[in-house]
Amino acid sequence: MPDSTGFSWGDFNAHSFQPLIVEEMNRAMEKAGCLAERPAMDAGRIKIGSRIPGREHNYYRINDKQTIMSHLYLRYHTLAYNCEAAFDFAVVARARRLLEIGTETWRNEFYPGYPGRQLGRWGSTSIAAWGDTAKKRRKSRVELWRKMNQIHFSSITNVRSPGLADHKILSICATTTAASEKWIGYGTKADIMANLAKHNRIKFDYIEDFVRGLPVSIRTPPHYSLGYKSGEVTDAPIQNGMAMRVFIPYAGAEIYDTRIDGHPVERSEVDGYIVQRGPGTIVQFNIPPKKVHGLNLVSLKYKVARLHRQGFDQDSDWDFTSD
Repeated sequence: MPDSTGFSWGDFNAHSFQPLIVEEMNRAMEKAGCLAERPAMDAGRIKIGSRIPGREHNYYRINDKQTIMSHLYLRYHTLAYNCEAAFDFAVVARARRLLEIGTETWRNEFYPGYPGRQLGRWGSTSIAAWGDTAKKRRKSRVELWRKMNQIHFSSITNVRSPGLADHKILSICATTTAASEKWIGYGTKADIMANLAKHNRIKFDYIEDFVRGLPVSIRTPPHYSLGYKSGEVTDAPIQNGMAMRVFIPYAGAEIYDTRIDGHPVERSEVDGYIVQRGPGTIVQFNIPPKKVHGLNLVSLKYKVARLHRQGFDQDSDWDFTSD
């Protein structure tokens, strides 16, 4: 039996949403002196779960049994990896690297630990676990994960200015289907703004000024890939806090005018925002348990020192000479 990681022949869903960790484990095993099998890569075949008649020879078709890996993922949003092993030392090398990763701050994360706190992303906005301790984040993660089928979220305005300043992002999140129907409606600018004008908690005059002259919309209902209203929807309120992340394609973006529900907020791991940089900038808005409502909005403005270059007309783009 070859040594492989993160690939199951019996359970199509037993592959992680963090394939980079699988590769880290494979490299650790190879560094220790054992050849790693990467089944799909080494065979040159795409892994699929459903049969494509007449094309069986072009794919790796995997069974749909549920194993402990997919069970833990479904229940807790846990990172679980299937490993096949021929040599004990290869198991040790992979396990050691996996334990090391648990002490590191991973890509797109703000704290050390395994990167499982982000629970859904659409465009430039994602939903993530809230909390200033690992215990709080774990509790928030599990709750949000079990209620993702009732959460409707996206950026509704994401405007990159032609200049260096006044770039704007406004994101919205309805935490229940009832709130989505009441406040987001059909997802058009006219519908959203008319509904928000009736909201007592949100500072509507600021939001109205923020989006004046700008496009505003949200896909309604959400894209089928997000699983909105799938399975059993409880529409129970969020009780353990929530974070909303906004992604900016500039590492050096200067963030200003940060707001939750139209009200100014300062830097805070509990009730405010925090920033992660490189290669872009991620701004995480932290909304504590008592401030998560049926509807929340987050917004910011940013400026940059230099705009990213557009176009393909530079000779250096096509200089493929090598030393």
